[in-house]
Amino acid sequence: MINRVSTTSKYNQLIADMRTNMNNFNRLTSQLTSGSKILSITDDPIASVNIINTNRQLNNNETFATNVGMASKELSALDDLMDLATGYLSTAWNKAIQANQQTYGHNSLEALKTEIDESIKTMVDLANTEY
Repeated sequence: MINRVSTTSKYNQLIADMRTNMNNFNRLTSQLTSGSKILSITDDPIASVNIINTNRQLNNNETFATNVGMASKELSALDDLMDLATGYLSTAWNKAIQANQQTYGHNSLEALKTEIDESIKTMVDLANTEY
């Protein structure tokens, strides 16, 4: 039995091969122009899903880094406030010890009381500070 391939069959195969090559050329040209290997999900579904998951993880990491930065700044501000409050508390404590020594007159004790009250007001203001 002799297998004969007709001219029409050869022609059709040639046209199909040319279309395939033209589609491949267009796809490769698009990839080269865009700088991306994957232009649509259908180019490589598995790689597309990996890219989507990687981008999601990168966004999560950026959000995490932003949150850590904000928390660090807030803790630094709170640390500064605590240092100030400690200073005012120490001042009030020292004034209270001075007042307890019973070597001051009434006017001096009133002045110490006023200073202690001011320290307490300042500490309350520091405690109410919003970041």
